[in-house]
Amino acid sequence: MRAYEFIESIKSPIVFYCSLGIPRGYRVAVLGDDTVFPFDLSHVSGTINANGEFEWNGEGDLSDFSNNSIRSIKIYDDADEYGWQLEECIAGEPF
Repeated sequence: MRAYEFIESIKSPIVFYCSLGIPRGYRVAVLGDDTVFPFDLSHVSGTINANGEFEWNGEGDLSDFSNNSIRSIKIYDDADEYGWQLEECIAGEPF
């Protein structure tokens, strides 16, 4: 399954990714087509785990904005995190 297919199937998508440079990772709400990632989600494939989350299969040479290798990508449905990031975006606050 492709990441974007999973994103389209859930209501409040959050993409979590971590890299060698940012081991704690980032959580990014997919607020629309303008949401920017350091990798193209149409090239990210994976499977759905037992918790109903998308997990990247590790294929491809993905990097973050600082050119560090991506180590993990998970996508999940989280209305609270999504709502918080949406409010911050509307308010013009960085998160």
